[in-house]
Amino acid sequence: MYLRRNGLVNESGKAYILVEASVGRPKDIGEIRLKTKAYLRGKRKNEDLALIDFKLLDNKSDENGLLEAIKNIFILFNTKALKTLDVNLIPDSPCSTTNLAGSDAYWVCAIRSECSVGSVGGTCRMGIDDKDSVVDTKFRVHGVKNLRIVDASVFPTTTNSYANAPTLLIAEKASREILRAHPFPIKKVSVDTTTNTTGEL
Repeated sequence: MYLRRNGLVNESGKAYILVEASVGRPKDIGEIRLKTKAYLRGKRKNEDLALIDFKLLDNKSDENGLLEAIKNIFILFNTKALKTLDVNLIPDSPCSTTNLAGSDAYWVCAIRSECSVGSVGGTCRMGIDDKDSVVDTKFRVHGVKNLRIVDASVFPTTTNSYANAPTLLIAEKASREILRAHPFPIKKVSVDTTTNTTGEL
């Protein structure tokens, strides 16, 4: 979409506004597998050893959710307040060559061809049972001594927002757990106040 006025300017000199839709709690669950044969052959680079499949839009409800979000965006731009912005849709997807721009078929095609991954997590999910989790509530890896995981991968489920703030809270909690387990020795410091002759503190 673009705005004829009061917006950002793209390479063609037209002002525009970019609107994005996302699924807050996707039903899709990806998977990570390891190429054990490649490891045994001496491969050590992550990209050579990991098989990552996000399984994007495997669940039909995620696609339907994005389609509904797009429709709500158009409802928003049809309100009296936003109609004054004179917004026009610019079909910039290859899907416009085979589908009527703005139709459900067009948006489903666009969703399928342009959907990407934003904040990811849960690959080392937290839990009590080591059968369906990697770390416990203190971020310790099940069955491995002296190893903790402290990042967005421990989320049991994805968050409705960007993962930055929740990850900072995880780091804060983990630091407290680590300090409880390994407290720093507290040293008493004596202060000599007799040398202060100015009367100032």
